[in-house]
Amino acid sequence: MTLTRTVSPVLIGLCLAVSFAVNGEDASIGWDQLSQDQQRVLRQFSTDWESFDVGRQRRLATGAERWVSMDPDDRTSAEERFQRWQQLQPEQRTRIRQQFARYQQMTPEQQRQVRQNFQRFRNMPPERRKKLRERWDRMTPDQRNSFRQRQMLREPDQRPAQPQKPPGDRGSD
Repeated sequence: MTLTRTVSPVLIGLCLAVSFAVNGEDASIGWDQLSQDQQRVLRQFSTDWESFDVGRQRRLATGAERWVSMDPDDRTSAEERFQRWQQLQPEQRTRIRQQFARYQQMTPEQQRQVRQNFQRFRNMPPERRKKLRERWDRMTPDQRNSFRQRQMLREPDQRPAQPQKPPGDRGSD
């Protein structure tokens, strides 16, 4: 009886693993399973392809498929964004990844508000944006967090049309 109770969970686990593999849930993508266009885009990875984990293979295959479907203007724009990304310092990339992860954890309403604030910021005159960035840079991490929390707690109709001055701002515009 004890052997049956011990073996059953193991067998169930093995059956699930085989099921996932058969259904393609955890199966790696062979190089020969990629389309010719995907292989052309990913040719630099051809020798190492089989050593990549399944997740990386899927991300690369999906990215290659997206690349193939882009029009020339979109490709040029993507190349420029990639070059800018490559020029960032590792710390900057890490910070951006963390910010994106935090954004993904937000509610849809919070994400909408972030996008709205971003657009408002982009539409400001360059001098105004520069002043706001300088104020933000002078704030301590605690002041920044406090400012974020206050902004998140406000109801959308209570948020000012113009950006509120961050705490610690004593100067005039």
